[in-house]
Amino acid sequence: MQHALVALNPGKRVKHWRELKNVSQTELADRAAMDKSKVSRIESGDIKPRAEDIEVLAKAMGLSMPEFYGELERAS
Repeated sequence: MQHALVALNPGKRVKHWRELKNVSQTELADRAAMDKSKVSRIESGDIKPRAEDIEVLAKAMGLSMPEFYGELERAS
């Protein structure tokens, strides 16, 4: 059930991938040229990220959008 919830929430996907790749929020924010507090707020669901934000974060982790959205289905 947890995977289904994560699959629906882009912020939880960001956190999933960030932790899987062993990257801190600060490092991800630096790579994405984004404020660390914004990364934190996206992950926690405090703000709904724009599609552009998700694309930048995925790219900063070395992921294509299909990879970013596909991993959890394969992992469940």
